[in-house]
Amino acid sequence: MKIAASVVSTIFKYYCIRTYMDTALKRKQNVPAIRRGLVFFTAFFLPPAFPNLGLPGNFLLLLSLNLLYVWCNYNGKKWKLLFHTMLLQIIFCLCEYPVLMVSAWLLTEEQRQEEYVIRILMLMSWAVAAVMITVTVRIFPFSRRKEMEKRDWMLILSLVCSSVLLLFFLNILLSCSYGVLVPYFDMTAMMLMMILPVTALKSYDFLIRHAALKTKVILYEKEMEACRQHTLEREYTLREFQRLGKSMEESLDRIETFVLENRLEEAVSYIRRLLSETGRSSYGLVSSGNMMIDGLVNYKASYIRALHIDFSAEIRIPTDIEIQEENLCIILGNLLDNAVEGTEKVTESQRRICMEIMYKRGNLLILIENTCREEELRFWGDSFLTTKKGGNHGIGLSSVEQAAEELHGSLEVHAEKGIFCASVILPVEK
Repeated sequence: MKIAASVVSTIFKYYCIRTYMDTALKRKQNVPAIRRGLVFFTAFFLPPAFPNLGLPGNFLLLLSLNLLYVWCNYNGKKWKLLFHTMLLQIIFCLCEYPVLMVSAWLLTEEQRQEEYVIRILMLMSWAVAAVMITVTVRIFPFSRRKEMEKRDWMLILSLVCSSVLLLFFLNILLSCSYGVLVPYFDMTAMMLMMILPVTALKSYDFLIRHAALKTKVILYEKEMEACRQHTLEREYTLREFQRLGKSMEESLDRIETFVLENRLEEAVSYIRRLLSETGRSSYGLVSSGNMMIDGLVNYKASYIRALHIDFSAEIRIPTDIEIQEENLCIILGNLLDNAVEGTEKVTESQRRICMEIMYKRGNLLILIENTCREEELRFWGDSFLTTKKGGNHGIGLSSVEQAAEELHGSLEVHAEKGIFCASVILPVEK
C-alpha cells in the first residue's frame, strides 16, 4: 500500500511538472541520458529520504530539487526558470492545503498521524494538483517566444513570494489558534492562497501580451523602413529610365556612328557608361518582385556592405507567394543579424555572407552561410551560442526556430570548416 501510493504520487508529480513546463518552456534536446536519469532520480525519488524540515524547510528543499530538474531539462533565462518553478511549487502547496484541511475536519489527530493515512493524503493532494495543472495550462496559453523585461519578472516573483510568506504566517497563526475559529482561519487561508497565484498568472499573461505587442511594433517599424527604402530606390530607378528614354535616340545615333566608323572600343565604353547611368544597380541587390523580401534584404545589404562584408544574395520565388510577413521578417532579420555577428569575428578579408531563397515543391527554402570562428561557437540545448559575455546570445536563432514552427516549418544549423550554415524550410501556398 505504501509503495503503491508513493509510486502513484511520483507519477502525478512528474505529470504536473512535465505538463506545466512543456507549456511554458522549451525542452532541451541534447541532454545526456545519464545526467537526465540522475537528475530525475534526485528530484522525484530522493525527497522522501529527507527528514521533516518544517514548512519553510520542506518548501525550499522541494523548490531546489524541482528547479534542478527544470534547469537540466528546459531552456530559458534563469529568471524565467525560477519563476515557473516557484509558481508551480505554490500551486502544489495550494493543492495540499485543502486536503489537509478536510482531513482535519474528518479525522482525529491520532488517525492523521498513521503512516498509511499520510500516504493517502499525499496521493490525494497530487491528484488535485494534476487536475489543477491541467486546467491551468488550458486557461493560460503561455507564449514561449515573447520575452518580458527583468523588472516584469521581479513583479511576478514578488507576488509569488508574497503567497509563500502568507502561507508561512498563516501556518503559525493556525498553530496558535484553538476552538471553532480554526475552520474559519482555514477557509480564509485557502481563499487567499487561491487569489495570489491566480493574480500572478494573470499578471504574467498581461505582461507577456504587452511584450508581444512591443515586439510586433518593432518588427513592423523595421519592415516599413525596409519597404520605404526599397520604394525610394525604385522611384529613383524609374526617374533614371525616364531620363534615359528622352535621350535614347541621341544615344543610339552615337552608337551607330561608332560602329560604322569601326570605333568598337569607344562604342563599348559608351554603352557601359550608359548602363552605369541608367541606375541598373539602383534596384538594390535583389529584385524578386516580392516587396517585403526585396525591401528587407536590400535594406540589410546596404548595412552589411558598410561593414566591409562580401554579401551575395539570390532569390528565385514567385511574386504571388502567400506567407505570414511578421514571422518571415523575424526569420530573415535574425538570420542575417546572426550571420553579421559571426562574420565580424573573422578577419576582414575572410568576411563573407551568402544568401539564397528559392521556391521548390510547395516549400520556401532559405539558406544563409557565413564565415565564422568555430572555436567561439558552443551548444546550449539544441541552439548555438557565442562565447562572448551577455545574455542575448542564442535568442536570435531561438526566435527563428519558434517563428518557423508557427509557420509549420523547421530550422537546421551546423558549422563546418569555418562556415556556419542556417537553413529554414517553410511550407507555403501560391
